[in-house]
Parts: sequence; structure tokens; C-alpha cells
Amino acid sequence: GVRGVKVFVTHDEQGLKVMLRAVISPESNVPSVSAEVQRRVHEYIKNTVGVELSHIHILVENISNEFKTKHRVE
Repeated sequence: GVRGVKVFVTHDEQGLKVMLRAVISPESNVPSVSAEVQRRVHEYIKNTVGVELSHIHILVENISNEFKTKHRVE
């Protein structure tokens, strides 16, 4: 249900904080998709890096069917 995402990671005295800006498809249930993304990101960071996240924030920027790709200029 996630069409695109931008990730921002910061660190402070409380630990790592992750902010995700997402575009979700309109046929998806936004609360359930957000909860699933939070769970997967938390699990991935814990298993890969071995660090607990202090906060995961998801901002749904748009609900759209369009999938925009960035073209590389070479």
C-alpha cells in the first residue's frame, strides 16, 4: 500500500528517531498500513543495527495511485 517514502533519521539523548514521509495508495487502510510500517521499521532496525528506536513518526503526505520515479541524469 506504500507508493513512495522518504526517510529522515536523527539522534538525541533519548536515542534514534525515525521520520517517514509516505505516499499511500487510496485502496489501502491508512491506519493499518502506518502501523505495519512502524512495526517493520522498528523490527528491522532492532535486528540489523541492534539499537532500540525512541520514536517512529509517519507522516502521510499524499494518497495517490501515481508512482513517481526520479530519473538520473548522467
